[in-house]
Amino acid sequence: GRGVAAAMMLGAEGAWIGTAFLATEEAGIEHFQKEAITESGDADTVVSRSLTGKPARMIRNRWADAWVEAGKEPLPMPYQSMISGPVMASGIKAQRKDVIPGFAGQGIGLIDAIRPASKVMQDLVTGAEKALSAATSYS
Repeated sequence: GRGVAAAMMLGAEGAWIGTAFLATEEAGIEHFQKEAITESGDADTVVSRSLTGKPARMIRNRWADAWVEAGKEPLPMPYQSMISGPVMASGIKAQRKDVIPGFAGQGIGLIDAIRPASKVMQDLVTGAEKALSAATSYS
């Protein structure tokens, strides 16, 4: 229907939503992780199983890189979390952006400030309105 066509037209416009909301004042992650999002670009993410054992896109970090450099495969879920949990807890306590900067999508390069969630939502609506008004048909 029209909703599906509209969503497809938005394509990349909608791809950055999750990461954009992580970089809001209201997000329940550490402030240093929000800063890591705003300081990183599209080339700074990696898909890794190093945190949970399941593939996840995250900001490149020393923990994920160490697994690649060692040539070791992370354990399957939930066992990998047993190994990474204490390391991540220490990294958070020490506010180590290089160890636990956090999860992030490929649209990270579009985010350059920590903002209120209402502003992110406002930009999303404005972008959707522009994309929809530029469309000539919903086929």
